[in-house]
Amino acid sequence: MVPHIEKIVKAEAADPVRRKAADKCFKEAKKEIKHYNKQSGKIRKEISKIQSDRLVTRQELENLYIKNTTRRTSLHEFVVDKRIELSHLLTQEEWDTVVAKAIIKLEDKRAKRIRKDEKSQKKAKDDLDHIQEKIAQRIEKNPSKDLLMESFEMLEKRTVVLMNVADSLRFDNNPVLQDQSSNRETLLEVYKQVDQARDKTFETLLDARDMIIENATEKEWKAISKTLEELFGG
Repeated sequence: MVPHIEKIVKAEAADPVRRKAADKCFKEAKKEIKHYNKQSGKIRKEISKIQSDRLVTRQELENLYIKNTTRRTSLHEFVVDKRIELSHLLTQEEWDTVVAKAIIKLEDKRAKRIRKDEKSQKKAKDDLDHIQEKIAQRIEKNPSKDLLMESFEMLEKRTVVLMNVADSLRFDNNPVLQDQSSNRETLLEVYKQVDQARDKTFETLLDARDMIIENATEKEWKAISKTLEELFGG
């Protein structure tokens, strides 16, 4: 859905019938998003918990991830359908006004948002650096230390890419999201790009876990697996 527009739509939609239908779109989308977030949180928590068992395979973790991905795809499809439904409820003039006002609201908050984004990226990097440091301490004498740390450096790069790609989902950054005539396939492609970056990040995390399992001693693994919970639970 388009951010910051629920109140704007209510103000701009010329007749009460369309305003009521638009309100229904928003409520249904919010309900679906809330339900997904709850279910997704449970799956991420389960992944974080079972990954600490050295005998749990990559396939088992991937199966849980795919389960969550399937639900996320369904959510995207639902939200896009509601977005299209909303666009059909507004005239071209109303839509243009809504988009313009939404962008103005976002522009007003741009400086604050940029600072927040920069802070989030710095925190993500600092967290990964901290985790790498803790892991490095636990495998200080392991002959494969350099190889193991390289896998985490790649994970850090993937995380930065994911955060940058996710920025394309911002309404004021994406003409596709602003265009009233954007079709279902085009809108879903925006979400797909972010999902692909998310998939690569998770694959890199699994690669790092595999590398550790292959090269770490049992004592090292017990220490490292607890640290990995922070990454798999994110």
